Amino acid sequence: MPGNLAVQVIPADTAAVGATITVNCIQGNDPSILGSILVVTFDNGITAVQNLDNYPVPGNFFEQFTMTCTPSGLWDVSIVETPAPPLPNTPIGPKNGIVSKPGAIQCTV
Repeated sequence: MPGNLAVQVIPADTAAVGATITVNCIQGNDPSILGSILVVTFDNGITAVQNLDNYPVPGNFFEQFTMTCTPSGLWDVSIVETPAPPLPNTPIGPKNGIVSKPGAIQCTV
């Protein structure tokens, strides 16, 4: 998923219950961008940031997270929450929850 993009989450019922996919939040076509930030607004209204640099590409640092299909047919999105920049990207801890609204997952640079 290239930077500066809000994801339209499709229903997970196209995946098997319990199936997990891994998503990489990477830069777009601008080689001067050296990283990305993931912002997720869960259905419960909580917004969390991941700026963990957990998907390193040589010379760049991006974000990786997972989505698991639940029995309800919705995605359970799992991230590692960090403070938002400019604070250091020290992990706060794991955060997960249902995400079903359009634009609720944003990959920004």
